[in-house]
Amino acid sequence: MNIVILQGRLTKDVETKITNNNTKIATWTLAVNRTYGEETDFINCITFNKTAEIAEKYLSKGMLVLLTGSMQIRKWKDEQGNNREKTEIVVNDINFTGNKKTTETETKVEEKQEEEPQQESIYYGDELPF
Repeated sequence: MNIVILQGRLTKDVETKITNNNTKIATWTLAVNRTYGEETDFINCITFNKTAEIAEKYLSKGMLVLLTGSMQIRKWKDEQGNNREKTEIVVNDINFTGNKKTTETETKVEEKQEEEPQQESIYYGDELPF
């Protein structure tokens, strides 16, 4: 099974091109923080046709997105005849989880929620309260 789910920020605006057979291709790089440590991975993303049109129209540098897709390793020979390969995520679904402008607002809301006292949970044992 080859399923990838990533959340991160675009490092630059989406680049698009159209192939000889009129297939629209959109590419970008996603900065994804690791769950441990303070390292960031930069993941190459590619999508085609309708999803490429959506990416071109709505995605921009700094946006926070949640992507689902699959990983592929593309292999080819360069102009000098050297074998090359590139690992990338073929994006099937894009979820908009925020943008550059909402980041500060989201952070302030999260900080305010942390300051508010947490409601205590009530344990009813084996009996239901209704």
